[in-house]
Amino acid sequence: MTGRCSDECLIFWDAVQKAARNRWEQQFASEIAAKAEKPWWRPSAKQLSIMQRMTDELFYGPQHELIEEGDGNRA
Repeated sequence: MTGRCSDECLIFWDAVQKAARNRWEQQFASEIAAKAEKPWWRPSAKQLSIMQRMTDELFYGPQHELIEEGDGNRA
């Protein structure tokens, strides 16, 4: 993931809203879009983290944990 700032996330926010994968993400994206219209609004650290994740998923797809070679039970 990248360290996008909130302004960069908001540039792509319409596309992020359309790409939301579930009801929670759709609601979150809508609420952020409404709040972002207010010039004094800035996201909390937690909101920004979610915004960054959703924006990154738009470009790079969902992030999955990598399973390193040698993990698991091999005979």
